[in-house]
Order: sequence, then structure tokens, then C-alpha cells
Amino acid sequence: MLVAVAIGCLLHGCGTAGALTPTTHWSALRVSDSGRGQFPPEWFGQLKFTDAKHGWLLVGTDAQVVRGPASMHGAEVTIYRGGRLLRTADGGNSWQSAWHSAWAGVQAIDLLRNAVGWLSFDTRGGDSVVWRTLDGGATWIRNRPQDISVVDLCAISDKEAWGIADGGAGPVHSLDGGASWKWVDLPRGVATKDCQAVFFADARHGWIVGYHGQAVGLQSFLVLRTQDGGKTFAVARAPVVSVNGPEFRIHFRNLSEGWIAFGGSSLLHSVDGGRTWQVVTPVIRGLRDEIHLVDCAFPTAVDGWAVGDVDDRQALAIRTRDRGKTWTREETGAEDTTDAPPRPAAFWETRLERVAFSDTRHGWIIGSGWYLPPGGAPNRLRDTNFILKYVP
Repeated sequence: MLVAVAIGCLLHGCGTAGALTPTTHWSALRVSDSGRGQFPPEWFGQLKFTDAKHGWLLVGTDAQVVRGPASMHGAEVTIYRGGRLLRTADGGNSWQSAWHSAWAGVQAIDLLRNAVGWLSFDTRGGDSVVWRTLDGGATWIRNRPQDISVVDLCAISDKEAWGIADGGAGPVHSLDGGASWKWVDLPRGVATKDCQAVFFADARHGWIVGYHGQAVGLQSFLVLRTQDGGKTFAVARAPVVSVNGPEFRIHFRNLSEGWIAFGGSSLLHSVDGGRTWQVVTPVIRGLRDEIHLVDCAFPTAVDGWAVGDVDDRQALAIRTRDRGKTWTREETGAEDTTDAPPRPAAFWETRLERVAFSDTRHGWIIGSGWYLPPGGAPNRLRDTNFILKYVP
């Protein structure tokens, strides 16, 4: 059993600039450090919760710490060669291992209810494998699809799933538990490499998002929508936006209203099933630097959260209570407020990467940053990852 750890510096504060400290509404569940000392070396990836208690967490394991390039001032970088899937039944206070491989990198996971789950991973030999569980991770069914690696995954049932294939191969669809995948026919003028993420609300209604052109800069946003289970896709009306990287998170609360985060300073919002999209640009009082929003969650139609960073160097969480009309910055304890080099026992240049809410009172955030161990020299920075839990 892997039990959630409570790091003294994180939970009680260290009195140093950049330290992660508890706030009124956020507390730390789990913290990792690449130093193999006080913190276990783990990378936290995707986080899925079906209700206030039950969730799954994708974790990178079997860490190898290497010295970073000169541009990173000698900071230590961790390479994770293995993967682990953890599950919780108490809202993240404790985690149990549901799957583990020391020889594979997990690409994507999805969870249906509390029992049915999918995961895809690539072995060190380059083979792609898709696993399914029907009993909450107690046992797994293995399939090895030919010539395809699924890097984004959306499960419809224990048999059906949609995904995005690696290497610009585009969207794919499986009806046999991942044993075989078929490529999707796209509308004329849409290239497979343009498709970056997929989300289906049910077996018939789904959306594929991406962009035309490069991954950074001013781009024409791409949204495809289907109402017939993927037999046909239509190109939705989407704006031209500034994209900071190929990160797309799609969230539809129902068949009408959806939100997309894409790493830019805005979100996209639709109230007509994804036919048209409007740009929502949060204005945060007192914040003038550029922001990047990489994920969002809306537990209700009016109450929502978005996370990311400020100018690539400071964690950011914002909240709306009026359907995106106004936004306020919310302190999570991960914010770094100094431009100076980090002090010992301090966290530095943090970023919030995933957010999940099962309802307005139960939420979780995954973040990352740099950590300088007590007594460490400024050039001995280590990368660190953490999970925060919302405490209303």
C-alpha cells in the first residue's frame, strides 16, 4: 500500500520564500522529490475522480536523476522509466497500487464509474499495450494493438473507447476492448496531425480538438464534433487564438455546455453543443503578467476553476462563480512570490497542471516545480511534484 505522505515543510510552512504552505481551502495530499531522500521520487500525471471518494492517479516511477543542461543552470532532472496506477477510495488521503510496470511508460488513462478503467502504455521496446479492468483494478485484461500508440484516451464502455494516436496519426476508435483500432475519417482539409485531444460525453456525442499549424503562437483553433458516434464529423466554428503549446483539456458538463483549456491566456466556451465557441479571457485584479491556462473544471454551470501558471514561473489557480464572467485568483499554497534564487527548503517556479472537481466541495490539483533541499547549493535544484486537495 502506498500511503499519502505529509511533508513537514509543506504542511506547516518553512518560513522561506517559495515554500508550499497550507491555505484556507487547499492542503497537500502527496509530495514527491527526485532526491530519493525525504520524498519518494514520483511523477504525477493524469488524475480522474468519479465522485468525492473514488479516483485514479497516473504515476511515473523507477526514477533516474540526471544533471540538466547548462540552460537549466545544472538543475537535476528526473527521468521516469516505469509507470504505476494508483486508486483511492477516501478522496485521496490514501492510495493503493492498481497496476505497475518497471518497463513501460503509461500514456493515458480513463475511468468509468468506480470499476471500469482503461490505460495505454508503451514498453521500452516500443510496443504499445492497452489494458482494461472491470473490477476496479484487481485484475486486468491485456491487448496489444498493432502499429499504434494511443496517447489520449476516452472510454465509452468496457468495450468501446476513442483515442489519439501518437506521431500525428490522428483519432482512432476501438470497439473490442482495445485489441484493434480504426482510424477515423476526417472532414476535407483537416490533417491527422491537427488532432490533439478527444472527449466523448456518450456513445454518440463527441469532440476532437487541436489547431492548424505549429504548436506555439497565433493559431486557428480546430474543433470537430459528432452526433452519430463518429460516423461523421463536422468542423465547428472556432476562433483564432494564441496557443502556448500542444496541451488541450476538454470538459463538457452535458451535451450543450463545454469548456476547453489549451495553454493560452484564455478558455473556449460553448453553450450549443460545440457548434460555436467563444473566447473567455479571465481578467485577474493585480495580475499583469501573461498567464497560461492548461486545465479547467466546472462542477456546476456557474462555478468553475482553471489552473496553469503566470509567465511560466508561478503557479496559478483562478475561480469563477458566474459562468466565466468574472474570475478571482485563489491561493493554493503553491504560489512562488520571489524572483530571487530559491532558498533551502523552498519550492520554486511552480506550475499547476491538472484540476478535477467531483462537486463544488471536492477538488484536487496536480502541480510541479523545483525544490532546493535543506543545505543544498542553488545549483542542486530538484524537480518535484505534488497533489493538493480542496478543503471547503
